[in-house]
Amino acid sequence: DKDGNPLTDKDGEPVNITLTPSSDGLTWTGKIPPNVDGEVKVEVPATDAKGEPTYTDTTGNPGTPNEATTPVDTLPPTVKIEISPNGDIKVTFDPDVDPSTIDPNTDIVITDKDGNPLKDKDGNPVTVPPLSTTDGGITWTGKIPSNVESEVVVKVPAGSYEDKAGNP
Repeated sequence: DKDGNPLTDKDGEPVNITLTPSSDGLTWTGKIPPNVDGEVKVEVPATDAKGEPTYTDTTGNPGTPNEATTPVDTLPPTVKIEISPNGDIKVTFDPDVDPSTIDPNTDIVITDKDGNPLKDKDGNPVTVPPLSTTDGGITWTGKIPSNVESEVVVKVPAGSYEDKAGNP
């Protein structure tokens, strides 16, 4: 991490990154795995623990140290869904979600407990009025029609929206 400690994921577990050299051996690449969020520091020291150069040029001159620190966000965004007993629906996405990736008509799915379209107490199909937002698309609200008397399920499918870092 930015303080020189080993890199860990959101649960505090150590993260290992495998670096792969280019065909000429001059460039090494790796990928930060999912569930890492924060400042990441990559450092190439001039010498190892024994005082030996970590790399040299073709004539044997020791390399110079360098480092870079950058913010990394590989955490997937989350969403909170609330349904009140009187049918009020509130769907709240993380503040870092990109609202342009949310389509309330397809990304917020409202069904009965078995995944079927809602019906009224007489078994007739019921259309839930469109959900609306007043904060630019982070929070969506709506109401189940009063003639629905069954268990209602509101789902947001995994991967149907992204945060501003591009994490689904």
